[in-house]
Amino acid sequence: MLETEKELNRRGPSPVAWILGLAAVAAVGGYFYLQQEAAERPNEATLSLSEEARAYYPNLDLAGVEMQAKDDALGQTLLEITGSIINKGDRSCSAIGLYVIFFEINGVEIDRQPSWIVSQRTGPLEPGETQDFRLAFDEVSPYWNQAFPQLSIGEIQFD
Repeated sequence: MLETEKELNRRGPSPVAWILGLAAVAAVGGYFYLQQEAAERPNEATLSLSEEARAYYPNLDLAGVEMQAKDDALGQTLLEITGSIINKGDRSCSAIGLYVIFFEINGVEIDRQPSWIVSQRTGPLEPGETQDFRLAFDEVSPYWNQAFPQLSIGEIQFD
């Protein structure tokens, strides 16, 4: 019986151990490949703009954007993003939709919240004009990485 143990030690790891090891290496490699691919992908929100809106997109700027968290009376945390949008172009915008995109710690998108920062309620954004906006979120994923979310203009409507 002693001879059998020596023979087993000379053979090395079993085929099952090799398969499990290769599967683990492939899984880790695949995960990092997909993470890199997601980071290099163009912003899907901007790509969904109409041709007319995509052409006008460079004329709109977000400025003074800040984020803060506040606790409300119920003990819930309210995330608030404030800022301004500036129309540097020559057209009046009746509506501008913004996507607020949250990521987990590994850079994977976990939530995409659409919000209107210019609408009938605020009135149109005229050429050369600046409008302030405030976005509030009371339910953000617990897996959010706590970094500033990505803001992307996803829709522009003209008068």
